[in-house]
Amino acid sequence: MGKYTIRGSEELDARIDSDLERITSMVSPHCDAGILLGGYGRGEGTPLINPDGTQAPFNDYDLVVIVDTVNSAVRLHFHTLEKEVSEAVGLPVDLCPYARHALPSCEFSLLNYEMKKGHLVLWGDENILDALPDYDPASIPLSEGARLLLNRGKLLLDMKRRLADSSLLLDEERIRFIKFLHKVLLAFGDSALLAAGQYDILYAEKKTRIGEIGDLPFRDDVVKGYLQAVELKEWGDFDALK
Repeated sequence: MGKYTIRGSEELDARIDSDLERITSMVSPHCDAGILLGGYGRGEGTPLINPDGTQAPFNDYDLVVIVDTVNSAVRLHFHTLEKEVSEAVGLPVDLCPYARHALPSCEFSLLNYEMKKGHLVLWGDENILDALPDYDPASIPLSEGARLLLNRGKLLLDMKRRLADSSLLLDEERIRFIKFLHKVLLAFGDSALLAAGQYDILYAEKKTRIGEIGDLPFRDDVVKGYLQAVELKEWGDFDALK
């Protein structure tokens, strides 16, 4: 088991360590703290398996940055900075500013719940997210499932528009579309878990719980697709699926 992934290599850990050090050096002067979210933040990121068997980071680096105030000028500043940092590390880096004083009143959303329960503080106060409310996972608003499904539906629309173009798909596009399709499968399963009150932030737990959910439309397909998508998250051999 890797530091940032379930099945990644030590070499991949070293590459991600180097990326995060570069991000820290570029971003930390602009804010009080930086928190890594998403798969890499909770140790479930995707290792991209190259044709030669080597591994590379695949997920974006999603960070919350803690500042004194959030306004349009602050958002623009970090939007500009994230472009510079993305170019420096060679992967997309998202910088989402949160105001320190607003943490105790943050809304109950999947993003905020997962931020509180699964993260890695890269710089600043290690306990800074203790200020977030104590969200009850059994009470996550079901509207969050609808939001998730709509978000993934947008990915399908993007694919449809591109496929309407007669030009051949590039290998990079094929990988991105495979990723999109599996994100949709994950969204179906996550929404089913939400509806059943069985949601968890860790896929290691969710892939066990998904088989225990009750009756729902196309249940077997949802479960099968979810497990397939989790497998791709743990071992990103996209070349085998192209």
